[in-house]
Amino acid sequence: MEIYEVIALNDNDIAKEIKKQTNVYCTGIDFLGNLLALEKYPIANKRIAVKNILSFLAHLDESLKKNSTTVVAINQEILIKYFSRDKYVDYVNLLKKMKVMTAVPYENGTFYNFVDKKKSKQYRIHSEFLNQDLALLIINAKNDIEVTIDGKFDKKMVKTILNIEVDLKAAILDEVANKQSNNSLRCRLSILLRLYSVRWVKTGQNVDRIYHSLSNVSRISRKHIHIKGNHFHNIDIKNCQPLLLCYLLLKNGLEVDESYKKDCENGRLYERFIEEGASREETKVLLYKAIYFAFKPKRDIALKFKELYPATFKSLQVISSDEIKMATKLQNLEASIFNKLAPQKSKNYFTLFDAIYFTDGNDILHLTKDIEDKFAAFGIKPKLSINE
Repeated sequence: MEIYEVIALNDNDIAKEIKKQTNVYCTGIDFLGNLLALEKYPIANKRIAVKNILSFLAHLDESLKKNSTTVVAINQEILIKYFSRDKYVDYVNLLKKMKVMTAVPYENGTFYNFVDKKKSKQYRIHSEFLNQDLALLIINAKNDIEVTIDGKFDKKMVKTILNIEVDLKAAILDEVANKQSNNSLRCRLSILLRLYSVRWVKTGQNVDRIYHSLSNVSRISRKHIHIKGNHFHNIDIKNCQPLLLCYLLLKNGLEVDESYKKDCENGRLYERFIEEGASREETKVLLYKAIYFAFKPKRDIALKFKELYPATFKSLQVISSDEIKMATKLQNLEASIFNKLAPQKSKNYFTLFDAIYFTDGNDILHLTKDIEDKFAAFGIKPKLSINE
């Protein structure tokens, strides 16, 4: 068998089975052709050099998807991890030469920044690379999955994260069918394919949220995960962050408009703010930036919030007066509810922020009750979405 197999995403061969021990990557087809045709790499071993580059770009795709930007700060430790201390400069220069990324200065004019004592440089990812048609590269060589468990977590959940499987054929075809752009598709598939090389669980730096290998896997791909053929049920809360704000304010003895509470309970909060020509998702982002991630009372959408829910707005001013960001408060509250959920019958489960995934449908009733009881303490009735 050839060391490399290239499959264009418009190829009929896309649905072929990919073995677990292979290294699978998604990237631009033009970039890939140029990469494989190079006469000289930063190291002598071509297979390892190609793998290093594509592993780094898969990590980069996760940052691009998470931050929705084309400018990314990359700390030196990450470059050393993927390229080694002696060779990372050569790799970065190669990626610049291949028009993938170029260093750009920060706003203060410097090229270096120190965050948490880590030296970072900022890079602009070229649109020429981001918008290419895509292909999968399969490197037929044994691949040991890197496992990192940073903290103490429920053993059943950790076991699930480490043993999760994907119907990769169905997931890739589903992602392609729902493609919005080459850039977003590449990021989604890179994150999905990283399950073949990296599994991890950790808590956030400043919050109690649990993050893991499935945190950034798209909703489309999550439909195709399973454990030995057992697929997952899931329960989540509609309008969860707005509802958590309601919970937070009432828990602290602050006033909430009855209309705000009802709109959250009925799952129609975002619809109150949609302007003509705007989508629900665009409106949701504006609300998060002005209300739920950080309170920005002078923004237009915040002023509309004040008009619709004056008492809630006033309470927001009170509770956001300290240095703790609204996002941190709401995410910690969310974690206090979902991190403690424990399916009784399911052999496998994991939580995903404001949702829980589990393999035995007999857990639906008691998990639903557990979630509802948490909110009932403050007279709130969450609207749950249950997928069986």
